[in-house]
Amino acid sequence: MQLFYKLSGLIMSSLLSFSINAQSELTGKITDKKTSEAIIGAKVVLLTPADSSIVTGATSDDEGNFTITANPGNYIVKTSLFTYNDEYKTIRLTEGTNHIAISL
Repeated sequence: MQLFYKLSGLIMSSLLSFSINAQSELTGKITDKKTSEAIIGAKVVLLTPADSSIVTGATSDDEGNFTITANPGNYIVKTSLFTYNDEYKTIRLTEGTNHIAISL
């Protein structure tokens, strides 16, 4: 019976810590403004609004898609590639999956 209580406590604390550390996923596609073609290898970075420090980032794949995981909250999304002007967008990530379309 004591083992049952220990296991129950372990399971409950695991579930509680999972809900406290809820994550958001930002998915998106980066395209060229003029041609609408996918942009490969663009860097997408989440920045904090307060001081623009880097939180996390990703690079677009061969179809222009990217995925970033972060805590819910407000961010600045900076997208850059050496042959394009940097693009900045202010977003609010909610729990779960969020999608953004970016044109450079």
